[in-house]
Amino acid sequence: MIKLELHCPGKHGSNGCPENHSLFEHSEHGVEQLQAAWERLRKRADAAWWVRDTIDQKYRCPNCCGLHTVSGYSMDVWDRAFALWQAGNPPSQWAGKDGLPTLRQWHNAVHRIDTFAMRLKDSPLYVPRKSRNPVLQDTMWQKVLARFGTGESKQDICTGGDWPTAKQWNAKMERDASFRQQINEEWDRRSQAADAKVDTAFELWQSSRLTLLEATKSPAVMQRWYVRMSKDKAFAKKVNAIWEERRPSRRAVEQLFSNALDHVKSGGLVKNLPANAAKQGMIAYRRGMDPDFAALWWSSLPERKAQFDLSLDWDGLLDAVKQGHSIARHVGKDNRPTQSQWNYRRRKDKAFAQAADEALELGKATRAQAKAKRSRNSKQHAQQIGEAFMRQLAQNDLYAAINAAVPVALAPHMRDDIISAMTLAVLEGELSIDDIAAKARDYKAQYNHAFECYQTVSIDQTIPGTNGLSRLETLSNEDALYFDYDQAS
Repeated sequence: MIKLELHCPGKHGSNGCPENHSLFEHSEHGVEQLQAAWERLRKRADAAWWVRDTIDQKYRCPNCCGLHTVSGYSMDVWDRAFALWQAGNPPSQWAGKDGLPTLRQWHNAVHRIDTFAMRLKDSPLYVPRKSRNPVLQDTMWQKVLARFGTGESKQDICTGGDWPTAKQWNAKMERDASFRQQINEEWDRRSQAADAKVDTAFELWQSSRLTLLEATKSPAVMQRWYVRMSKDKAFAKKVNAIWEERRPSRRAVEQLFSNALDHVKSGGLVKNLPANAAKQGMIAYRRGMDPDFAALWWSSLPERKAQFDLSLDWDGLLDAVKQGHSIARHVGKDNRPTQSQWNYRRRKDKAFAQAADEALELGKATRAQAKAKRSRNSKQHAQQIGEAFMRQLAQNDLYAAINAAVPVALAPHMRDDIISAMTLAVLEGELSIDDIAAKARDYKAQYNHAFECYQTVSIDQTIPGTNGLSRLETLSNEDALYFDYDQAS
């Protein structure tokens, strides 16, 4: 039997652990048995918060390595945190709660303390860090140059893994002059090829009426076109000269806007501008850029809008409004004006506005009369139904007998409730028809008792709503019988 001992050497520069801390483990003879015992001993040390020094590689107890607390939390608190971590609960759920470390304290501790880092792996949430990309050999860089020479882009080549990353590419460009020269030569060759395509597109664009996109045939060549214009002033000057030639003259443009103004002044709609007039987008843009044109445009619109479409059935719409109909039910139908046309003419045509107001008032009065008539008819109908019902009840022998038995001097609502109760008792078999006259007094008494009508009140009875106050206590003397509300409250 072999005894393995893990003895704390104490703090640096000390004569040993002041408490002489040690951990023991026994093992059988054999290499595998010794390795297993050492693994058990190491796990016991980790569980006891022993830390392996990164300088002399010796294990020290928590007292000697200064791990009484980490970030102000005791080891018991960190044990609770690691128990939650090993159970599959991420720190985002419990960090900073119930006295546990915050998320920043957790990350700082597990990345700076080796013991914490080893315990971090004992959880299904643990994801190992990605290893750095391996150093590429010269043969791989030759393949990179070959791919780049065939026209592939840097983004397509720098994918990581077996191929370099963009960071490795940039580092290679800075450190290797030969690699940098070959890459720059390839860039120059591509630039010359792109310029040749731009020259071809320029000749085609100059000799035809094609658009720039049709001449370049691809967005990439168009992009190179604009890059060349920003760098080559002579090329930009030629392009701008052709653009100026192809633009319509100022006189032709003014004619377009003049045709649009004439169309509007003659009563035409903006959405129906003729082909030889400026379009709505051009007009809106110039109104925003040219205040004089905007004033001229808006002054022309009233001349058009003042001409109402009298071919519409305006009188028919007014007649419908006078009859009390809603405008929304008739506008835009049967050759009648729309709601917007109705509203606009009321604002601009004073005579029509007066006629429309009179029609609306008359329609309002018509609707009020119709509503009153419907209300009277409904009341008369209900009254007729009630009278017919009472006549039918009077013809009923049962109702006649009960009605004759109940005193007529009672209030109408009391008589109705007593009659209803007796009728229900007869129908349910509780009261015989022969006993109606004799039992009428009993049902009247039941009603009085249920609703506390005509009951005798005891002077010793407690007043409801008070704290045990009786009516006797409210009397100021034996002769004066009155109720003291202040005392009762």
